[in-house]
Amino acid sequence: MQRLLIIFILTFLFFKAFGQKNKTKVLNVTKEQRDSPHCVTTVKGDKTNDSILLHFMHEIEVIMQSKNIANNTSIALKNKSDSLSFQFNSYQSENKKVSLYHFAKEFYHLNYITKKIKGQENKIILKDHKMHRYFTEVHTLNPKEFLLLERQDDMSFSCNYATVYEVKEDTIFKKNTFKQGEELSVCSWTHIDESYPVHENGSVIMKGELKSYRPVKIVYNFKTKVIVYSFYKNNDGTLIKRKSKYENGKFFIEDYDVRSFLD
Repeated sequence: MQRLLIIFILTFLFFKAFGQKNKTKVLNVTKEQRDSPHCVTTVKGDKTNDSILLHFMHEIEVIMQSKNIANNTSIALKNKSDSLSFQFNSYQSENKKVSLYHFAKEFYHLNYITKKIKGQENKIILKDHKMHRYFTEVHTLNPKEFLLLERQDDMSFSCNYATVYEVKEDTIFKKNTFKQGEELSVCSWTHIDESYPVHENGSVIMKGELKSYRPVKIVYNFKTKVIVYSFYKNNDGTLIKRKSKYENGKFFIEDYDVRSFLD
């Protein structure tokens, strides 16, 4: 009974604390760095006084940055998440220096990126609280840059995103890496109503059903430094593959949004 009460209170507090605004946090940003149009900043501190949520966040952040359990960080975070019925996922970059941690409860997501810093095991360099949208993968581009993949799920479609970040000491910057700017966006249908009317015995009945499809995923190949996604054209079903290699700090690849093809 006590466990159910805690889960109910935590769900309510999540809605209260994060249901209205998305926040991204990076620590120790100087005025000069903050003035950069690509610097990732937010209001200092988390706008919540809810003790249960703050306690959970404090505990997971301590675990992420602890030197004593560096080799078992994911196990410790998984155990902590299970105790309060959070879903937990983690992902580590190819050079093992950048790690992604994602905590989810219903539509609410706590996202973290940590980096191995000289003199410390791990330090949080990106902290992001959102509804619906969450971190999925992180990949090494070079010693100073990493590629972050994100996903957002809605009722009938899903969007995947890619962003390149540059790390300078304790500050990270979004780079104008893609053709459209800082972010690659790929949106596709995941649920489509394929029912249709049929005349039978003097009446009209509906046949067909709601069908589910896998979202179009952005894939990065570390060895070739190529980013790629594939989709089928609406008019003739032709498979289209778009890809680009990371060269001179750029991916020359276009966005895709299936909703733009609606009449």
